[in-house]
Amino acid sequence: MAGAGALAALVIVIVLTARPAVPPGLLPRPQDTPPLPESTLHLSPVRAIVPDGQDHFETDFEVTNLSPDARLVTARLVEQNASGVALPSSEASADRWVRVAPASALLDHQQAQRFHVTVDAPATRENGERRVGVVFTVEPPPGAAQLKFVLSVVAPVLIPGHGQIIRGLSLGPVSSPLVADWAPISFSVPVSNRGNVHRDLEGMDSGLVASTSSGEHFAMASGTVLPASSLVVTGVWTHPPPLCWCEIAVSTDDGNGRQLVVRTHVLVLPLRGVLGLAVIGVGLLIASGALRFSRGRAR
Repeated sequence: MAGAGALAALVIVIVLTARPAVPPGLLPRPQDTPPLPESTLHLSPVRAIVPDGQDHFETDFEVTNLSPDARLVTARLVEQNASGVALPSSEASADRWVRVAPASALLDHQQAQRFHVTVDAPATRENGERRVGVVFTVEPPPGAAQLKFVLSVVAPVLIPGHGQIIRGLSLGPVSSPLVADWAPISFSVPVSNRGNVHRDLEGMDSGLVASTSSGEHFAMASGTVLPASSLVVTGVWTHPPPLCWCEIAVSTDDGNGRQLVVRTHVLVLPLRGVLGLAVIGVGLLIASGALRFSRGRAR
């Protein structure tokens, strides 16, 4: 009996120790989340502006589905502040003056849909510009994944108020490097809108114009400054002279016929050329010293 018990114990040990281990490469792996289908749309135009003194206005926004499959595009309205942040809806909200139709459309790949926007602003509205965003949302396809991403694009509709229109811009100091290499020089200027209507900065006529001491004149980047907001406008001086203490002046009209000008100075040096000459000079000195040393040892 004792021999039989020992044999049974030996069989159990063999069975337990002979159990094959699962190689790490064969361990069950968590299922990878399938990639979400791409959601892309094209919007034209990107905004609408109601002309001054006009209460009724109509326009169309064309939305094209560039996603690889059919998508549902919805449209809704929300009033925004000057920074583009949505405001809580109330009886006095400007989004109640705007209608959009249709409210949704199922678009196939490359299919376009025009959404008609109608503005009926009350004649008794307050002074100042109001901003209503038309929010176009591409809904994800059904059953794409548990984690869904929603793409939204906002087209602002700018509605001017009645009463006195106040226009006024101010320019901050020019931000630029004090010392720059002989290469394109980037600089920027903050622009503040102190009026109650927006201001488009574009081109040589209505935008920011940069002038340099070398005689160049060019328009800085375009942009729109909303009422009671600020915008940083950038510019690039592409062809500065190789060596100068140069002036960069930025000017524009403040909206009331007065010219605004801000200036800064930049020391332009051919730094890379000077560095290259310095490296060559050091190399020649080292070579000359080594040559003198070798001649001294030869004597």
